[in-house]
Order: sequence, then structure tokens, then C-alpha cells
Amino acid sequence: MTATENYEAERDQLVAVAFTASDLLVEVDDNGVIFFLAGAVHRIGVNAAQSPAGLQFADLFDPSDRTAVRDHVQRLVAGVSVSPLLARLRRGATPVMLFGGCRLPQGRIILFLGIGEHTSQRVGLPNLIAETERGLMSRPVFTALALRRLPDDRMSGLKLTFIEFAGFGALAEHMPAAKLWSLGTAIARHIHLSASGIEAVGDLGRGRYGVLHRGTIDVDNLRHAVAGLVAAVAAKAAPPALNAVTLEPGRDDLYGRQAARVIRYAIERFAGSGETGSLPPPVATLDDLFPDTVNRVVSLEQVVETGAFDIAYQPVVDLADRQIRHAEALVRFGDNTPPLVAVATAEAAAMIADFDLAICSRAISHLESGMPMAPAIAVNLSGRSLETRGFAERLTALLEERQAPPARLMFELTETAILGEVESVNQVVQNLRQRGYRFCLDDLGSGANSFHYLRSIPVDFVKIDGAFGRDALQNERDRSFLRYVSAFCRENGVLAIAEMIETEAQARGYRELGIDYGQGYLFGRPVILRPPG
Repeated sequence: MTATENYEAERDQLVAVAFTASDLLVEVDDNGVIFFLAGAVHRIGVNAAQSPAGLQFADLFDPSDRTAVRDHVQRLVAGVSVSPLLARLRRGATPVMLFGGCRLPQGRIILFLGIGEHTSQRVGLPNLIAETERGLMSRPVFTALALRRLPDDRMSGLKLTFIEFAGFGALAEHMPAAKLWSLGTAIARHIHLSASGIEAVGDLGRGRYGVLHRGTIDVDNLRHAVAGLVAAVAAKAAPPALNAVTLEPGRDDLYGRQAARVIRYAIERFAGSGETGSLPPPVATLDDLFPDTVNRVVSLEQVVETGAFDIAYQPVVDLADRQIRHAEALVRFGDNTPPLVAVATAEAAAMIADFDLAICSRAISHLESGMPMAPAIAVNLSGRSLETRGFAERLTALLEERQAPPARLMFELTETAILGEVESVNQVVQNLRQRGYRFCLDDLGSGANSFHYLRSIPVDFVKIDGAFGRDALQNERDRSFLRYVSAFCRENGVLAIAEMIETEAQARGYRELGIDYGQGYLFGRPVILRPPG
């Protein structure tokens, strides 16, 4: 094997470990024989002198579970995706282990293992092990599994069904939270029994479940079983009504990237039904969910691919002399779709990276044609874009190819869309700042993590959330917060921007608090710019 091949093999193994966050990584051959191990080998009941290399992988497990383990491995050998399997290790090892795996493009079979100490102390993949024992996966885990299994499933007939027990939330009035949690677990068990070929059940919140399965779910029997459960634990409560809808990629002609977008967005939308937010409101009936979701995803894909949007620019001025310092680029749609809805849809469907790049490309075109007439323009980037693998490279390539001038192009980072990968987001931000591009942290004050982001991600500007800022001008306690923000910014060489300014009194108020820049109707409304001709 060449040095390059050695490097690629080691890289693949490290990537597998990083991706799975596992305790142990094992590589087996097509016969299920172990020939490579890495990680916590001692946790499977052996030491360095007793390396299981050369043994059958299934022999690591309790005899009663070896048949299931062998079947799981053989499915991997055949190139078939598998769901995580919870199995018991042999005597002398820690009791339980969750394992899954993948077959790499060059044919190598990688298994990843998360190991549990006992029922009250988990390590490795603790949530996933606990969820498997309960029979319910959390939304993130279920979503990840659905995205791995469904988009390319053309032959096996795997389906995604959403089940909603309308009125489930009202049961909280009749029982304590612990009993309601137990009821959810009992419902999950009945869902597992309601159809053949059920692979996973996800808890999507407030009586909503996602199910990955083959075969047909017996909705009538499930409804009857849940009514009996509710009657047993809360006799005075009305049984929740059951609604269900199914997506079958083979039947609905959805595959690949588009299927992944529809699945992700549908889960987000179904799980969030009835909550406030920027996603479109719930559909009239659950039967409309998948068709409506497909239409919205396809429509947004067309907008991104064809560039069927406009950009409006709103000036940002220096509150001291009212001179325009830069202008913010704001996306607009011909069908009057609210921009916040479009952005929320793009984020939920994992399309936000393409969406942001399309807007950035249009803004660069405006700079190339001499528009807008402002010293610089600020383009919004979602935190989710910066967390998306490959986005930073694509954005950098776009900036270099188009020779976008750092002095005239800056970016606004939407802090409410940062999901937690603060370090990776900060790395992207700082790499671009080193190239001369300035950054503004948007929405300061709109979330509980505002100061955490401000301290963790060095930027050139911060923009105070408009609703928060206007309320802060009305009471002394919040004004003191703005003074603190202003002082923090001055000490760290950061300029503060207040938005949604509509009156001279508001402009004076911000200026007195030490805020540097302002944006709002007082200084100019957004104006759509289109190239001549």
C-alpha cells in the first residue's frame, strides 16, 4: 500500500470515529472476522494480550444475541444500510453495546460501538442507548436515521409515517409529568407492535411520532390500544384522536438530495406544528403535509436555481453625522413570500447554504455593475450555513473567482440560527476576516446566548435586535444593558448598530446610549435594485 493509500485508510477510520462519537471502532472482513480495532478495547472484556483480532465479531456478544449480530454484519457486507442495534456483550464485559456501521466505497466494513456501563450510567452514545431501550428516539437521532435510510431506498419499500395524537397535550391536566412520559413510552411500544418491519420510532413531541417501517400500520388497532392506555391512567380524560400520514419514496418518486430536503423539512414542520415561529403554519389536514412540503421545497429549489428573487438595499448610517456607511442586502420575492418564511424553510430543508450563496453571488454582481451607491454592502449568512460542511470552501471560492472586494463586501451572521457549533462557525468567520471581510453579529438581545456568541466570535459590528432595542429605550433596566453593550463594544473595537429606527427620538436615545450606527425607515426604506435593461 502506498503512503497515500495508507493516509486515506487512516483518514477514513478517523472520520468514522469522529462521525459516530463511538467508544470503539472495529473493521471486519466479508466473513465478519475482526482484523482492526481502535479505542476502548478493554471495555469489551479483553486486554492488549487478549486482542480479539482474528475472531468473529459476533463472538464478542452474549450467545443469545449472536444471531442478530451476524445478520447485522451480513447486511453491511451486502452493502445494505442498518439501524443501530442494542445487544449484550459476553460475560466479563460491560453489559450493553450499541453498534452500527457502514461499508466504505472501497469495500471496507467499519463498525462503530457505543458502550454502556449500566442502566444508570452511560458513556459513548448515552442518549442513543437510552432511547433504544425506551423504544423511542429523540428528534435529532430519528431525523439523522431517516436521512440516512430513506433518500436512496428504492427497492425495500421503507416508509416514513407521521402519527399524531391530537389532544395529547391536554392530558397534562390529568396526570403528572412522569406519568405522561411513561404513557409516551407505552404508546411507543404499541406503535412498534402496530406493523411488521418497524425499524425506528421517534418522539417528535406533544403526542407526535415518526415511524420508519415496512408494511402497513394498523391504525385502528393502534387507536383502540391508546384509548385503553389513556382510560387506564386518566379515566376522566378524553382519548386523543389519532391522525396518520405516510411518505413512501418509491411511491412518491422522491430520491436523493430532494428526498432528504423534503424529509428534513417535513419532520421540522410536523414536530413544530402549533408553535410560533417562521415556518409556514400547519396544513389544514395531516394528509396535506407531504404534498405541501414537496411543493415548498421544489419551489424554493427553483428560486435558488433560476435566481427568481430580488435584492433590496437599506442604508446603515452613522448616528453622529447621518452619513451612509454601508447598506444591508435584503432578499425579496415576486410572490411576496415573507423573507423570514423563506429563510426558515431553507434552514429546515437544509438548503440554506445554497440560498445564501445565491444571494451573495447576486450582491457581488451588483458591486461589479456599480450598484448600489453605498460604500459597502452587508450580506446575511445563516449560522446554519457556516455549520454546513463545505460551505466555507464554496463561499471562499466564489469570493476569489469573482474577486469580491473586501472593502465593499461584509457579512451579517444570524446568531439565532447557530445551532451550537460555535467553534467551527468562529473558525470560518476568522478565516474570512483575515482575508479582509468584515462581520456583523446580528440579532443581539433576541436570544439567551447573545453574549456567549459575542464573546466567542470576534466581529467588527454587532446589531441590536430591533424589537429588543425599542423596548429597551422604554425602561431603565434594559437601557443599562444597552450601555453595557456599548461599553463592551468600545473596549473591543466593535461598532454597535441599532435597527428599526423610525423616529428622531429613538435615534437620539440610541446615540445617548453610545450606539454608533442606525438603520430604519427614518434613514431610508429598502430599495430593490435591478441592473439596467
